[in-house]
Amino acid sequence: MNKRKMIGAHSALALLALAVSQVHAADPTVQQGREDRAEKAAQKTLAKMTMEEKLAYIGGTGGWDVKPLTNYGVPQIHGADGGVGVRYTSEGKPY
Repeated sequence: MNKRKMIGAHSALALLALAVSQVHAADPTVQQGREDRAEKAAQKTLAKMTMEEKLAYIGGTGGWDVKPLTNYGVPQIHGADGGVGVRYTSEGKPY
């Protein structure tokens, strides 16, 4: 097979692989399953939390960061405004 045909074949295979991955990623049943599992996990965590824990949680830590719930395995969530791109240093501080 000559070089031009080989490049064409590789391009076609790459496009096919991309199309297949996009179809799978867009599968609504997969996404719905993820959302259902996340919703159930959130409801279980909320059911375990005391009212005091819930009220303390809504305050955040400053900026757009959300407090961790270490007793429940929920990590801290860092939020940022990405108008010109999100930039964090390795310490997690915006600059």
